[in-house]
Amino acid sequence: TEQQISEKLKIIMKENTELVQKLSNYEQKIEESKKHIQETRKQNMILSDKAIKFKDKIKTLEKNNEILGDTAKNLRVMLESEREQNVKNQDLISEKKKSIEKLKDVISMNASEFSEVQIALNEAKLSEEKVKSECHWVQEENARLKKKKEQ
Repeated sequence: TEQQISEKLKIIMKENTELVQKLSNYEQKIEESKKHIQETRKQNMILSDKAIKFKDKIKTLEKNNEILGDTAKNLRVMLESEREQNVKNQDLISEKKKSIEKLKDVISMNASEFSEVQIALNEAKLSEEKVKSECHWVQEENARLKKKKEQ
């Protein structure tokens, strides 16, 4: 009957409207999901770019670290060499100080000997002056005696 058909038609139309509404909701959810997926992809790309940059930075830092490690190793070797050279220099300085002390002793001894020689020289000069004086006196005495003898 018509009434049954009409009611069935209403029910079908109502179901159809509900289905259209559900379909619309699903399409909206799909659209939102697509937007979300797109946003997630953008974020993933940004994060991927950042990750690549960080990896590059890490590689650069690792290279720098290696260079610094080599430099530190070279500096340690140089420092050890400098320390060894300092020890040698200290030994050399010690030897030179001993040599200087020996030279000071020799100079002191020479100065003492020089003083003795100077004293002896002064005594010899005094003796020479005395001898000259005596010689002069003897010559004067001889001259006087000759004069007396001639008179």
